[in-house]
Amino acid sequence: MARKTKDETVAVPRFLAGCRSVRDGLNLQRERIDHGVKAAPSIGVGSEAVKNLTYVPEADLWYYVYELGRLRDLTTAVAGWFREPALEQAKDALDAAIPHLREARNRWTHVIDDEYLDMVVSLGILVRLKPGSAEVLIDPRGYHHDSAIACLTTVEQFLRAKLNRQIADDPPLPLDQQIASRRV
Repeated sequence: MARKTKDETVAVPRFLAGCRSVRDGLNLQRERIDHGVKAAPSIGVGSEAVKNLTYVPEADLWYYVYELGRLRDLTTAVAGWFREPALEQAKDALDAAIPHLREARNRWTHVIDDEYLDMVVSLGILVRLKPGSAEVLIDPRGYHHDSAIACLTTVEQFLRAKLNRQIADDPPLPLDQQIASRRV
């Protein structure tokens, strides 16, 4: 069983590794979704032509939603560990920008027998159909992605500043001394 640490010098690099993983996942899935949108076939001719976005792989969108959930969880963990108001604000801003994130992610990750997903469709964005309208739940190509990256950047900058202070407070020994200490 993995144990949590109370050692900031261990926690900071772990959290930074999580940030890199989330950033890579968000960007990779966004690129895959963009490619799917660009490669989607057109229906109609000339000015009447529209893209058939039902061909954009749904899995890429759901993996993007999953990465957004990981970002929120990571931000919550870092904010809780350091009790830093700026990180709580970043999480709150993410929640305000993507208000349906937890609901969509939880319903997809923990599929239950209810009507929620019956009216949710993937068109390169995640949309809930309503009588006479549609509600965008997750849009990885616009404001939602920008909000996610802003939140992630806030967390990364905070952690990098912590790491830089750790290094300044306890600088590594010169390389020859490090090598000599390993020979013992």
